[in-house]
Amino acid sequence: MSVRDELSLLTPRLRRYARALMLASPAPSDGADELVHATFTRILDCGLSERKSDLIMQVFSLLTQLNRENQQTVQGRVPDHAASGTLQADDSLARVGNPAMLPKGLCAALATLRLDEREALLLVGLEGFSYAQAARILHLSRSGLLSRLGHARTRLAETLADAPTQASARRLHLRVVK
Repeated sequence: MSVRDELSLLTPRLRRYARALMLASPAPSDGADELVHATFTRILDCGLSERKSDLIMQVFSLLTQLNRENQQTVQGRVPDHAASGTLQADDSLARVGNPAMLPKGLCAALATLRLDEREALLLVGLEGFSYAQAARILHLSRSGLLSRLGHARTRLAETLADAPTQASARRLHLRVVK
């Protein structure tokens, strides 16, 4: 199987990862699609290896690197908390353009994570890479990856734990009528 064939098979996974990485949302995104396209262009230009396992690792690593470069470019145009890698849920919704398209809860909680934490969590949790593979993609030691995952999981759990209390407070005003 050629590199182009492998890339076409990887496209859905890369689009999912790029969307979740950029906006913390599975909703369609032109920016995420452009990121995947830029990744493919660079891969085909530099002629990465033909071995499937290496190709997958290289593609995800390159996509992550390109996203970081885009984030650094955009830093001058976004609020201070977004430039530091931490987005508030409202900011991510505003960037999508149509807030009604985004599911609440997990996507909003992911958007509150720092970029490096979100990268680690998405590679392991969403894409199913092993700790060793994710560490290699992010150019980290295994202990560095585990540290980021620990922070991400803790912050995500705290954010999600706050959400049901707000929802249950709103439900107090509702009554069941039979």
